[in-house]
Amino acid sequence: MEDGADRRGGGGGGNDRGSQASKRFGEGSHGKAAGQKKHKKRHGECGSVVPACSCGSIPVVAAYNAMQARMTPTTAAAAGGGEGSSERAMTVENFAEARAFEIHTMQNAMRKAIFITGARQCTCLIHEYNAYPQRVIAPVMVLWRPLPPAMTSTTGDDDSATRQVWLWIHPAAFDQVEQLFVQLKSQDGIAHLPQLSHLVVRDLRAELLAFDFVGPRTHDYIARVLDVCEDDGVPATTLWRTLAPLRTTQSLPPGVAIALTVHDPRLRFPHLATSAATHASDEAALASALVQWPENVAHTTLWEADTRQSLHDGMLPEKALHHRRSTPVHSYAGLLADGSCSLQMLVPGQPLAPTPSDARMPILLIHRGGGQLPGPETQVGRELVNGWRLVMPKGWGNAFWKAFVFAGIRVGGLEEQRTMHLEAGLACFPYDYPGTLAYEQWSRREAAMAQERHEKRPPAKRPNYAKLRVDHPFNPPFSTLTTHGATDATATSSLPCYILPRHTMKQCLTAAMQESADATALGDTSTSVPLVRIRLTMLNRGIIHRNAIIYGFDMAELTKHLPASVTTTPIRWQQLGASLDIDGSLFCARYADRILGYVTTGQLVFSQGKGSAIGSCSAQRLLSHWIELRRIN
Repeated sequence: MEDGADRRGGGGGGNDRGSQASKRFGEGSHGKAAGQKKHKKRHGECGSVVPACSCGSIPVVAAYNAMQARMTPTTAAAAGGGEGSSERAMTVENFAEARAFEIHTMQNAMRKAIFITGARQCTCLIHEYNAYPQRVIAPVMVLWRPLPPAMTSTTGDDDSATRQVWLWIHPAAFDQVEQLFVQLKSQDGIAHLPQLSHLVVRDLRAELLAFDFVGPRTHDYIARVLDVCEDDGVPATTLWRTLAPLRTTQSLPPGVAIALTVHDPRLRFPHLATSAATHASDEAALASALVQWPENVAHTTLWEADTRQSLHDGMLPEKALHHRRSTPVHSYAGLLADGSCSLQMLVPGQPLAPTPSDARMPILLIHRGGGQLPGPETQVGRELVNGWRLVMPKGWGNAFWKAFVFAGIRVGGLEEQRTMHLEAGLACFPYDYPGTLAYEQWSRREAAMAQERHEKRPPAKRPNYAKLRVDHPFNPPFSTLTTHGATDATATSSLPCYILPRHTMKQCLTAAMQESADATALGDTSTSVPLVRIRLTMLNRGIIHRNAIIYGFDMAELTKHLPASVTTTPIRWQQLGASLDIDGSLFCARYADRILGYVTTGQLVFSQGKGSAIGSCSAQRLLSHWIELRRIN
């Protein structure tokens, strides 16, 4: 396992110049994913990621941009309550961007104290106004600004206190959320919710920057690069020293935030890759911090616009740092009160000593991997999504980017992020969120490119979808998955679809087991198509690709084509599938009424050594099929 990264990958990130691995949103989905490429001896180049099964101890970083708005918690609940774009917004010039909104509002919704205090980040789904559970816009990450300790002790839980909230949103859904805020601020929105008159929205795309780190050694690499200022008595600094021996971020409470003040990372550049460091610490203090997370460790001046602007304007140029490194010791010693610090310059490559003119930068570390949305169930899956999110002011992306790359961090882009989600068994927005506007735009663009590639091939070298009776070979028609047995695509093509909340589907399954299934539990299926997201895994060999059709069969129909002596081993099931696929056109025509759904993402998963996929099925058809199997078997 190699810890080094290609030094050519030290380009800018975030709001600085985009890295070479940056891609336009949605490009290259039909190409070979990075995880499917052959593993070479050196696989740490910029813009690629290797799944955790082969080098899982090296964390992967993805850059995020920020954007900001202001609204009311009541508005957030009405517009976004749930589980948990235009072409301009669809274009991503940096790695896996996200946008954040800052919201100044009234504290009278999202009442959970664990989130309202700002100690933890909440992950949920945002919907269009008054449309829950339908018309999902995107998953969002919500972080409240912590109240100062003095105000917390005096005001307590005051509903009239003005608060700030950051909403981190995928860029594909940014414009849609922005239009939602505009709608809520209109006269019609204020007429329904008078609290909206206090809503103030700010765009933070050019003011905040965030990097996402995932992997089992994420904490070790971040602690190695960050030079935390030694501020005695600060709770966050004391907590960070206590967390030094932490081996993995899976032990942390989900969504916790730590506010730190660090020195300019260029003073200690380069941060060369080394083996995992050993720390001597009080294990009792570490265990106590993990069980009872300390309070008042998320307060930071990063919320202030003046602070962010002053840090950007006061950033020393590289020329000044190079001059300090090249200054003779006898002339540089007069600049420091402690002459011993200047002796470090006798040895080239030693870090520069911080001076009063150097920046002391406030940053925010937010634990990622936890939240209200469903997470992975396996150890490898948890390692692929757990880590840290590093939030910093604008202008400092290039400095931190190069510091982490030289320390051994491997860089991943949009394709790698989607691959990591599939390895962890999680859905990735917008690729696995049918029913959202971002998915529809991406799917139409992918279908157009796939059809163009298909038509460029000679007729004898491409599949004849008309003969195979595949009506939609390039774009899954989820809107046609209405009642069980319906096949008229033209009559139902305008019906919207949405992902059904998990608790609703569990309620339906419980009722079905008790033989008291209620047809109204799924809502009005005549005006919309409720979907259920599923995960598929191959029994033996084979890979499931996007747009694959998911069928449902009963056990008697599957086994009637085989001799009585056939066993139920995975190989025999594979032979059974091959026997049913002799005549593709006959198969598709015969079992058109057995279609349950379609695959949205699929490929070889290295953590399992077999093909895996994520798809969506009609909730009504899946429930009917499950009840039928239960009755027969």
